[in-house]
Amino acid sequence: MKKLLILLTTMLFGITAGFAQVDIVNVTWDAEDCFEGTCGAQALDYFKITISIYDDANTQWVIQNKTVTETDMNATDIDVYIPEVDNYCNKTFIYTPSFTIYATVTLMDTSTSPATECCSGNDDYSSYSCHDFYDDVIELTPAIVLN
Repeated sequence: MKKLLILLTTMLFGITAGFAQVDIVNVTWDAEDCFEGTCGAQALDYFKITISIYDDANTQWVIQNKTVTETDMNATDIDVYIPEVDNYCNKTFIYTPSFTIYATVTLMDTSTSPATECCSGNDDYSSYSCHDFYDDVIELTPAIVLN
């Protein structure tokens, strides 16, 4: 009976841990120097945010060039949902995954067709684990400076 109780407790813990998966990367940027001329002045201008995640320990890409957009020209951050991390972390590896997150933010000018890049910035953020994604939103700091 005691073994059954331990087994049920372990299973319930595993199920609730699965529901706690967050898989969100918060990207923050500073585009203060970008708003010159037509850049950011058009009603349809937007920020293009691209995320790539690489597992340095196992030399594999988790996701490449996941792109989302933000149309609010006053925005300075966005949460990017990346369920691919959960899928990846549920695999078996020789080495414990250690991720580098690559983030690019680009302000797109829609006064031309197709839209053109006004300014952009990028950065990379190292040493994240599967556990980091399970626990909370990954906050990429410092902010990416667009120029």
